[in-house]
Amino acid sequence: MPSRNAAASGYAILQRGQGEQATWLCLKYGPHGGGHGHPDKNNFILYARGQVICPDPGTRPYGSPLHAEWDKITVAHNTLVVDGASQAPATGKCLTFGSDRGVDYAMTDAGGIYPGVRFIRTAAMLNENLIIFVDRVEADKQHTFDLACHINGHWQQVPPGEKLSLSGKDGYQHFRDVTTRRSDHGLTLPLDLKSGWRGALTLAGNEPTEVITATGVGKSTEDCVPVAVFRRVAKQSDYVWAVNLDGSPLELQVTNKTVRDGGIVRLLVGTAQGKWRLDVDPAKPLVRVTGPE
Repeated sequence: MPSRNAAASGYAILQRGQGEQATWLCLKYGPHGGGHGHPDKNNFILYARGQVICPDPGTRPYGSPLHAEWDKITVAHNTLVVDGASQAPATGKCLTFGSDRGVDYAMTDAGGIYPGVRFIRTAAMLNENLIIFVDRVEADKQHTFDLACHINGHWQQVPPGEKLSLSGKDGYQHFRDVTTRRSDHGLTLPLDLKSGWRGALTLAGNEPTEVITATGVGKSTEDCVPVAVFRRVAKQSDYVWAVNLDGSPLELQVTNKTVRDGGIVRLLVGTAQGKWRLDVDPAKPLVRVTGPE
């Protein structure tokens, strides 16, 4: 099936390929879901080559402590946490959805997840092995922004860091083996996704970031799933990052490093298959692609 947007339920699905070997990303922006809803607007699930790469915690039995301490906590999902607290119930919207030069994309607004905060996520699937995210966060005052991503696999040669103690509540208490390092010029976090299958998370160097790595909860507390948290203290921030499913060298560069007052984000993406140039403008809203060259 091609990429599609289910506007009524609030799911934007980007897909490349068919069947079990397809690469499939589902971005959630719709209604909260009442008492069964989770605080996870602009969360995503990523599936490729027959397995879930970036999981959702799902729903355990309602009597399980992990249901309240993890499943229904924002940091357990692949989305934004502000000041260490879970999102409020909210309904977001899709700002634009489409394709340009063979690159499928979706741009979604999370809605009223925190007072005075707006979170717009743009996801672009360049090919079956590369998904680019441009995450814009705007607030009426300075906050601590934590952008979380959970990955099924194992960390491999994570850049050296220092041990870090996190909050003992709101899901952070379930993180293990926590280390942190500062990134001023971008960073790549290599991963073993499966035996013989290497991947990576890559963060562009457009803004200083505290990069926290740990393991979180998988199927149980004994199932340690890698999690990365990109932390910034700011009033406005543009996160530009990628999930790379073949582990090959990746150039990810924001070419206008200073973005003011909600301007356009211009980025260069370089791989062995060529170079793409992307313009992402949440104010329009607009996604424009040039390449591959």
